[in-house]
Amino acid sequence: MVNRGLRQPGVNEHSTNEIFRGGMEHDVLVVGPSRARNQFSPCVIDSILGTSTFNIGIDGWPFHLEDMMFRIYLQHNKKPKYIIQNIGWGMMAGRQDFYGYEQFLPFANDSLVHAFTGQLDGAFTVSERYFPLFAYNNHFDLIKTGIKSFRGVRKPNNSICRGYVPITTPWDGKFDEVKAATPELFNFVCNDTIAQEFGQYLQFCTENNIQVIFVYAPTYYEATQMMQNRQDMLRLFDGFSKKYNVPILDYSADSICYDKSLFANSQHMNYRGAALFSQKLALDLKKYIRR
Repeated sequence: MVNRGLRQPGVNEHSTNEIFRGGMEHDVLVVGPSRARNQFSPCVIDSILGTSTFNIGIDGWPFHLEDMMFRIYLQHNKKPKYIIQNIGWGMMAGRQDFYGYEQFLPFANDSLVHAFTGQLDGAFTVSERYFPLFAYNNHFDLIKTGIKSFRGVRKPNNSICRGYVPITTPWDGKFDEVKAATPELFNFVCNDTIAQEFGQYLQFCTENNIQVIFVYAPTYYEATQMMQNRQDMLRLFDGFSKKYNVPILDYSADSICYDKSLFANSQHMNYRGAALFSQKLALDLKKYIRR
């Protein structure tokens, strides 16, 4: 009951359930971390381009689990024609803890989930994969939500649009603390294994006639200025761009970046900033995306 309930669309703010449910036929996918999930609005993009877009962004993860979400999407849904790939400073870093694992509990025994997360700290055990009784041990909140959902009691969030989750909070004010305490926080880190995985992903898209478009989403300008090795990041993605014929749309110096009222924090625009950015992005995508 809990498993089936938690697998229902709209039961949480993640796009995982919709992806596993399958049957979607979208022209465009948005791929990336929370900077994709919280900032690229399919509703705004489609209203301008006349396309069908879905956002599979996943919170807190560099490319490794972004790739997993893409592979799971392809397993259950129709191949897209285009991918809007968010790129940036944290994308090539490694991560060893299974952050956000709760959204995958109903799919703990899925082969792709196991293949991509089996080596992470906190990976699902054999018992958790095969016996939900163990998977939901001490997760009383999920048990309650799952049973309610199974019985048809859900409160869908109407602000969510095809995987996009807007941030409604204003500027949180934590940036000044970060700037003083950890000035190296936004330095670009490149894990060779992740970079190789990213290259394989781009090669796969090339071989399957999926056009990838790189996007540097707006970042609050002071955070961009803090990145001491930004040129290393630019060189890496420029190299991928040239090798796989991927255009780059760079909004890191856009006027949005200088307006604090459009941000919830230094890395994420609020819903007002995201709507404005998605509109600008859609207009620029007209050059690359055809219906």
